[in-house]
Amino acid sequence: MKTNNIIRSLLFALPFAALLSACSEEFIALETGKLPDETSFAAVKSSMRSGHSFSGVTIIDIFAQEEGEEPEITTIDELVLTLNKPASKDLTAEIVIGSEFSAEYRAEVERRNQQALAYWRKFSGQISKTEYKSDFFPTANLQISTETVTIKAGETNSEKISVKINGLNLDLTTVYFLPFEIKLKDIEQENIIGVQYIIIPNPRNTILDGGAVPTDIEVENEGETDLFSVFYINTEEYQPLLINGILIDRYQRRVAHKYYYPGSIINLRPAVVDYSQGRCILSLNSDLRYVLNHSIKYIRPVQNLGRKVCICIQGGGKGIGFCNMSDAQIEDFTAQVKNVIETYGLDGVNLWDEGSGYGKEGFPPMNTTSYPKLIKSLREALSDKLLTLVDKEEPTEYFHDATLCGGIEVGKYIDYAWHGYFSEYYSVQIIEPWENSQEFSEFERKAISGMEPKKYGCVSIPRWKTNPGGENDPMEYMNNINDSNIKLARWKATGRKKSNIIVFGSDLKANEQGVYEGELSTRLEIYSFFHEDGRLAVQNSDGSWSTARGKYSFSFLNASRVGDVTYKMYQKDW
Repeated sequence: MKTNNIIRSLLFALPFAALLSACSEEFIALETGKLPDETSFAAVKSSMRSGHSFSGVTIIDIFAQEEGEEPEITTIDELVLTLNKPASKDLTAEIVIGSEFSAEYRAEVERRNQQALAYWRKFSGQISKTEYKSDFFPTANLQISTETVTIKAGETNSEKISVKINGLNLDLTTVYFLPFEIKLKDIEQENIIGVQYIIIPNPRNTILDGGAVPTDIEVENEGETDLFSVFYINTEEYQPLLINGILIDRYQRRVAHKYYYPGSIINLRPAVVDYSQGRCILSLNSDLRYVLNHSIKYIRPVQNLGRKVCICIQGGGKGIGFCNMSDAQIEDFTAQVKNVIETYGLDGVNLWDEGSGYGKEGFPPMNTTSYPKLIKSLREALSDKLLTLVDKEEPTEYFHDATLCGGIEVGKYIDYAWHGYFSEYYSVQIIEPWENSQEFSEFERKAISGMEPKKYGCVSIPRWKTNPGGENDPMEYMNNINDSNIKLARWKATGRKKSNIIVFGSDLKANEQGVYEGELSTRLEIYSFFHEDGRLAVQNSDGSWSTARGKYSFSFLNASRVGDVTYKMYQKDW
C-alpha cells in the first residue's frame, strides 16, 4: 500500500480569527469570494492557509520506512499565504520552520501517552510499555517547493506552496512536530498565523483499515446482495466503527448460513446550517469534527467494507436553512460542503431539513426555489459523490412539481431519497408517494419529480425504547414490533414493494441495558420481514394477520465475538 493512500489530513478545530473574527470555533472558514455584506479589516493581517485543512493544526499518519528503502515521497499539503485585504504593493513573505512546541502538540503527545499507559495497565505482561517522545520533524525528510512567496499588488493570495514528506528512518516511539511560520517583509505583525503538523509514524504492518472482522467465516458486502440499507450514527455518542461490529446472518433451513455487513450508506451526524455575518455556515459538531480529524481510525475501516460514508446536514435553529438561502449563500455553502467532502475523503452528503427554525425575525420566509437550487448546485459540485435527502413535511412537499421548483426536477439531481417519519412510539410507517392511497402509513407524500420509485426508501425503522413505564411501556413496545413485522410482510404480499431500500432513521445504538435492551437484534431482525424472500404474511380465519417462515430468516450476529460486548459497544472513546 502506498503511503499516499493512507495519509489523511485530520483536523483540530482552531478558529481563523484573522479571517472570521465573529465566528465561533464550530465554524469552517473558507475562501469562497467576497459577499456583499462582508466588511474590510482595519489593518493588513496575514495568515497561512492549508489546502487540506480548515484549521491551523493537522495530524498526519504515515508509514515509517527503514534505511535502504526507496523513500515514498508524499504531498501532504498545499499552502497559500493570504491577506485580509488586497495588497497595496507587491509583498514578499518568507516561510520558516518554527522552533517551539505548541500547546496543541504537547497536549496530543500527552494524550497518546495516557492512552498507552491505560492500555499497558490493562494488558500488563502481554505488551511492552510505550512512552512517546517529542521531537521536531527532520528536515531531511521534508521538501517544500519554495521558501519565499510574493503577493502581487491588488491580490490577496500568494501562489501555492507544496509540502512533501517521507517516512524514512522515523522513530516509532516519537511524535514529530512540523510548524511553519510567516515572516512578512515591510509589514509589522503581532500575531503571525501559520500551520502546524503533528506527524505520527506507524509500522508497516500496522492495521490501519481493520475493524471487527471474523476470521473463521466468509462475509459478503451488502452491495453483493439484493438489499440496500441506510444507517445514521450520532458521533456525540458512538464511533462510526459501531457498524463494523455488526453482521447479519441470513440462513436457510437445512441449507446454509450466509453473513454480510449491513449498511450501504452510513450518515454521520451532527452537522448543521449556522449563520454568521450574512453567511450560511456549515458547522460541524465537535464530536463529528474529531471523527473526521481521525478518519484513518474511524472512517476508512467503514469504507473498506464497501460502505459509503456521508455527512448528514440538518437545520441549526437560526432561522435560515435550505429553503431560504440566497443565490450567493447557496454558492458559498456549496463550496463549504464540497471542501469538507473532499478534504476528509467522504462519499457524499445527506440533506435533512429539520430544525431550521424558519420564520424568525430578520430572516427571509421559506420559498420553493432555494432548496432545489441548492440541490442542483451540490450535484454540479459533487458530480461523483452521493447526494441524498430526507423527505418530510414542508421543506420537500413541493418537490413533486418542477414548476414550483424553478423548473428543477429534483429527482434528477439526487441519487436516493427516503421519508423521515418514524418514532419510538408507533410502528413502522411505509410511505408510497406514487400510490393513490397510503394503506400502511398515517402519513402521505407526493412522488418527487424525476425520481424512480426504486430510488425512494418507503420504509424507515425506528428505535423503540424498552424501558418500562411512561409513554412507551413494555406492552406498547411489543405491540409496535409485532405490528411492524406483520405490516411489512403484508406490504410485500400486495406486490406494492418497488424499492429494496430500508432506512434505520433513528440513530444506531448498541444495546444499552434498561433503555435500549436488545436494540441491535430487535431492529436488525426486521430484515426477515422486509426481505422479498423473508417471512410471509398469513391471514388467519378470524381475519387477523400473522407471519410464516419464508425462504430466508435473518438475525443479528456480534461480529467481534468477544463476550457480550454489544452492551455499549463502540461508544465514543475521545
